[in-house]
Amino acid sequence: EKDGGLDNDLIVLFVNDFSVDKNLTFFNDTSQQVNIEIVESCLGMFCGLVLNITIELEKGWNLISVPVMPINVSYPLQMDNGTAISVFAFQNKNWINITGGGLNSSMGVWVKAPHKGNISILGNKINATAWELGTGWHLRGYPYVTIQNITGGMKNLTGWTADYGVFSFWNSSWSAFSPDRPETLNTLKNFQPARGYWIQRKA
Repeated sequence: EKDGGLDNDLIVLFVNDFSVDKNLTFFNDTSQQVNIEIVESCLGMFCGLVLNITIELEKGWNLISVPVMPINVSYPLQMDNGTAISVFAFQNKNWINITGGGLNSSMGVWVKAPHKGNISILGNKINATAWELGTGWHLRGYPYVTIQNITGGMKNLTGWTADYGVFSFWNSSWSAFSPDRPETLNTLKNFQPARGYWIQRKA
């Protein structure tokens, strides 16, 4: 939109070659328990993409992320029905409790839910980012709303092509990827929106 845009303008986007307009859900994979919908496209003279991310949590521990820059987040974090949850991130080799604040798109976070239900986060779409990671273990959030294979995603985000491992926990099950072993042994194939990932950079 180059004319500055007006409130309620119809914005047509193209995601994986499918056109979508404002307020239409464009990522809704029930098997992956994640829904992403466009909330606003233009506010006054500024056009951007505000997304609402809804993630279905299982009872117990969930490894998730938010692929947006959160806005207007209410703390302490809770499920959509008001149920309290616990949220932990791992940064600079330390665990931190972010239930009361500090959630951002770079984080993979462990969320403990007392029962099955949803959590929703509103935020701005991220256009470009990179992971600056040293050796060792890192808990990161995949920052995009499209699926990408692990090899391509890691090259784009880190520049790495070897000597790393990626681990995901979803639906109470672990999966893993390493470029240093046969492809048939990799149980993790793709980065997906709203998932958190353990990244291991080998020395």
